[in-house]
Amino acid sequence: HAHRRVMRLHYLRGDRTAALAAYEHARIVLERELGVPPGRETDELALLIRSGAPVMPSTPAATALVALRSPRLVGREPELDRLRTARAAGCTVLLDGEAGIGKTRLLCEFMAQEAAPAPITARLGDARVPYSLMARLERALAQQFGPPDKPWPADELARIAPEFGDPTASPPDALRLRQAIGDALDQWRAKGLALLALDDLHHADEASLELVSALAAASSASAGIRWLLAARSTTMPAALMALPRSTRITLGPLSESSVEALLASLAIPGFDAAAWAARLTRHTGGMPRLILETLIAMQSRSPELRSAGDMVLPVSVTVDQWVASRLERLPAPALKLARLAAIAGQDFSVELAAAVLGQRVRDITATWRELEAAQVLREHGFAHDLIQEATLRSVPAAIARLLHGEVAACLEVREAAPARIAPHWVEAHQFSRAGAQFRRAAADALKASRRNDAAALFEQAANCFERSGERALELEALAERNAALTGSGE
Repeated sequence: HAHRRVMRLHYLRGDRTAALAAYEHARIVLERELGVPPGRETDELALLIRSGAPVMPSTPAATALVALRSPRLVGREPELDRLRTARAAGCTVLLDGEAGIGKTRLLCEFMAQEAAPAPITARLGDARVPYSLMARLERALAQQFGPPDKPWPADELARIAPEFGDPTASPPDALRLRQAIGDALDQWRAKGLALLALDDLHHADEASLELVSALAAASSASAGIRWLLAARSTTMPAALMALPRSTRITLGPLSESSVEALLASLAIPGFDAAAWAARLTRHTGGMPRLILETLIAMQSRSPELRSAGDMVLPVSVTVDQWVASRLERLPAPALKLARLAAIAGQDFSVELAAAVLGQRVRDITATWRELEAAQVLREHGFAHDLIQEATLRSVPAAIARLLHGEVAACLEVREAAPARIAPHWVEAHQFSRAGAQFRRAAADALKASRRNDAAALFEQAANCFERSGERALELEALAERNAALTGSGE
């Protein structure tokens, strides 16, 4: 009953992917703890969610647009067909499009239809830490399919994800790590893994991109796991562009009929989707994210959203400008929390916010709910990476320096990855502390057999020590950089 309730609540919020993920979690828990499959009622509910049919007799009011997305995907049937065709042909798919065009929505829908794991997303800040995306992928797969059965890949994977155990004592080697990940994927494939999706790869770290390229190329040459890789058109990683046997799918804007279907799917009481479709299509250029942002702006003026002829549409602007205007309307505590969340990035947590802001956790939680109501935050982070980026740009320079310093100090106490801490100290203009963390990050990169990354981090450390006037430490970091490049510092 509890699992079904979670499934219903996710679906009624408009997030069918999360609803199906809740079903999958229930299935795994029941199998692991009781050795039984879900009951008939739970299975029937999952089928209803997959079909897009109503789960309850009455459709929930959507005037708050809580989910920031349609309960069902509209206007993307040709792209779904191309995804199915590419998968059947054994091709790697490169999905690209403008920011806010709907890449994530399409990926989530396709993976749900294929009963495959939800997409793993690269995040802002991943580029600073080698293998951060790959570690996130391995953790997610181990959680769903169990850890690798053989000790060898697990010991090697522990180099990038400590949850797998103690790293092997042998010297780090990039080829051996790739082989270990490939071996783990083969074991998970035997347990049912057939399709993987990675999203927002424009944020990914170079080490993970190299691994993904190699693994995807190897899979496309055999009957292995199929890969779906998504990034913004303007920043599609070069490592992916040269993949053999790949199919590129570029998402375009929605047509007027699809915009009408999108508006109708929101089920806003009294809202005439047919009357609004043409105006909103012209106003937004058919960009799904901008359509939703426009509706939110309209709703802030008139909660009813009834007559298409009675309202002047907000001035057509970019998504960033919509988000900026929404941030301006936030109460001061909520705006401060949003800015802190943007600066902390993936290391943000309610506990970190309480420490930095000097507040109680329960007070932070209440402010978090305000940000969710304003469509800024959602569940574990920002509602969209565009919102996070716009929020980050909204922070005044003086405030940003202070927040970066406080976040860095908290992350040091929590023993976060040095590569995440160092840039915060740089932004705080604490260059000596930044240099020390860059050196630690370089040492970690050497352990992961990323000599070029280590050399770049040692050079950043040297630059920081130069800015802090610490000549001796600068020379030490430069010597370490040279040793990393030549391989003489083993």
